[in-house]
Amino acid sequence: MRTLLVVLLHTVVAVLVVGPAFRSPPRDDFPLSNYPMFSEKKDPRVTIQQVVARGEGAAEIVLGPAFVANEEVMQAAATIRRAMGAGAAGLETLCTDIAARVSASRDSELAAVREVLILSRQFHAVKYFSGDTIPEHEESLVRCEVLR
Repeated sequence: MRTLLVVLLHTVVAVLVVGPAFRSPPRDDFPLSNYPMFSEKKDPRVTIQQVVARGEGAAEIVLGPAFVANEEVMQAAATIRRAMGAGAAGLETLCTDIAARVSASRDSELAAVREVLILSRQFHAVKYFSGDTIPEHEESLVRCEVLR
């Protein structure tokens, strides 16, 4: 009798553990995971906002996060998203602040910069990391002059 209870208990536990694998649609759940972040088909395109400085001859320099907020990439991205949420006035204010930082910079590479743009760019992630860093799509959100 005891052996029958042990076998029954193990069978019930096994069914409970394996059961989620047969749900339709599959669900990410404890104790089994189908790891949806890896198993679901994803669009390889990613849209990011970049701050770009342009100088004479259309030379383009992608400005780092320190010109937007500080050295933290995620805080710079959040600052741009917050400005986008505030509309045209928020983007204009952020652009003007960045242009002032560029103007005050002692970096010789930025000496010829005449304008700052905040752009929304779409990249193909796999191609980007294979060396094709040209955006598939680009939209200018705001442009401002660098006053010297």
